[in-house]
Amino acid sequence: MAKPAKRVRPTTGIDIGTGFLKMVDFDGTQITGARVVALPDNLTRDGHIVSHEEFIRALRQASVTHRDCALMLYSSVCYTRRVQMPAMSTKELMLNLPYEFQDFIQEGDDDYRFDYALLEMKTDEQGTPSEMDLLAAMVKTSVMNDLSACFKKAGLRLSCAAPDVMAFTNIVRKAPDPESDFCFVNMGTTGTRVYLFPRGRFEVIRNIDFGTDNIVRVVAHELNIDHNLARTYVTTNHEHCQELPAVHEAIEAFVAEIQRIVNFYNFSFRDSSLECLHYGGTASQVKPLVDALSSTLTVELRGVSDLLPAAAQVNRDVLLQCPAAAGIVLA
Repeated sequence: MAKPAKRVRPTTGIDIGTGFLKMVDFDGTQITGARVVALPDNLTRDGHIVSHEEFIRALRQASVTHRDCALMLYSSVCYTRRVQMPAMSTKELMLNLPYEFQDFIQEGDDDYRFDYALLEMKTDEQGTPSEMDLLAAMVKTSVMNDLSACFKKAGLRLSCAAPDVMAFTNIVRKAPDPESDFCFVNMGTTGTRVYLFPRGRFEVIRNIDFGTDNIVRVVAHELNIDHNLARTYVTTNHEHCQELPAVHEAIEAFVAEIQRIVNFYNFSFRDSSLECLHYGGTASQVKPLVDALSSTLTVELRGVSDLLPAAAQVNRDVLLQCPAAAGIVLA
């Protein structure tokens, strides 16, 4: 008799961003909810949680839907590396992974946790596995212990944690045509990360120093107001502040950076043909920014949410702001 399919626990994917906690609920088949909750100022810095007590309080107040949580880890706390290794058993692989991170290990191997995702298993002429293409990850044990403790104190369970690139890898794997070309632009509060997947296989990440905070600073300067008030103005587009000439200039410079990445993609991966760029993140709510991308880029622009298996009741505008939280829960 065939064994029954393993039941997937309902899980909430979480992305602890700068200023926002992004949450996506998954019932094992589809996404059933998405929320973005404001976080206290300076709760996080460069992906690190500054105050664990404040973070625990924020988790409690956020009323996370499911007890089981999957957390997206930023590159500042989790090292990732694309590696090729000879085919070997899982036990042998876990023994060898630390050697791939010798440049980053500052303490003993026991002070770190290692994991991997198999991207491709290559075979020889006889069909025998010969080489593995892997995405390897390393994170400090102390970081994971602290995060697990925070979730536990908030009445939750950290059942999964993985780097941001794995979140977008999961989205590609769930796409209708996972072997096509993908470029994801995740526009956040303090910066933008661009993920390139020629033929559906992760290759590289590009960072751009541009996010909603850049627009906030321009508005604060142009209107001679403080940063917090400017943030409110930008969020609500008060008096059409998003359309200020200085804001337009900043957006134009950012769009030019994105177009350069598109050109790099098509030049570097000659066997690929990028026809569509998927965007998301908190900055996706700035309409002049999205309009500029759509009217200027030489490729089609679509929201990442178009690729996500979401129920009809899910607010797509909110889901669009949470691509990493959605991807991390699709594993």
